[in-house]
Amino acid sequence: AGVAMLALVAGAVLQCLAWRRAKKELLLSGVLETCEELMAQIINALETAGSVLIGDTAAWAERWRQEFYWGGSARKLGLQLLAFEADIRAERLSADFLLQREGWQRSLRSVQTFE
Repeated sequence: AGVAMLALVAGAVLQCLAWRRAKKELLLSGVLETCEELMAQIINALETAGSVLIGDTAAWAERWRQEFYWGGSARKLGLQLLAFEADIRAERLSADFLLQREGWQRSLRSVQTFE
């Protein structure tokens, strides 16, 4: 029982260290700043076009800031960006965007690092 408890504690410590390392990589990579810029551009584009985000724009943006910050791994952040894109109720999409969208989604599904 003592060995099992020690193994459990060691596993928890290793998991915590891995999470902290991934968080540090995320913060140093500049990805969060890029996500913030992307969100600002989207909000501006939607408001300029007369579209309205679901509910309160500030609350919507804060929810996604938290999602991105707590993402942890590059893979999870990639999946969160896919969910973010799906959460945007967009109108008047450009043909150029639609042509590049599938490749962009595929790259997010397979992301492994914050580079």
